[in-house]
Amino acid sequence: RPEYLRTNVEGTRNVLDLASGLALDRFVFASSVAACGFPRPEGPVSEQTPPDGYHIYAWSKRQGEEMLARYGATVPYCIVRFGAVYSDWCEYPPLYMFLNTWLGGSWKSRVLAGRGTSAIPYVHVRDIVAFFRCLLGRQHDLANGEVLVASTSGCSSHLGLYQAAHQYFS
Repeated sequence: RPEYLRTNVEGTRNVLDLASGLALDRFVFASSVAACGFPRPEGPVSEQTPPDGYHIYAWSKRQGEEMLARYGATVPYCIVRFGAVYSDWCEYPPLYMFLNTWLGGSWKSRVLAGRGTSAIPYVHVRDIVAFFRCLLGRQHDLANGEVLVASTSGCSSHLGLYQAAHQYFS
């Protein structure tokens, strides 16, 4: 997907080039837990997990994270790896597609990839606002290059989402 390269790599480079001449307190790079390969044998993605995902989106976020390290002497930064951000209107496209399929009534409505055991850490957009309020209030406590995860402490399995969707919407 060329848009990932254009936005997550080239766009980040452009912003960092411009930020190099400024006296910033902190540059916050919006990465993703999807930058990390999963499922992981050691458990959930954490702040110590390397960005080692293999798909194109993960690669583009990893490139952005690595680029920050090269600018770290002139641009103080932190990396925030967000979970799958959703709102009350279900704007997270994969979640919308899951719900639309499961509640759509076609033969595919009972299909769960990986038997439903795959899971994603979701985070509501209002919790992102709270996260940023906290981050801005404590930014001087962060080490340059620190990685933070903005997500729930656990994951919602696709089976759990499927069951909740049918319990509340069928």
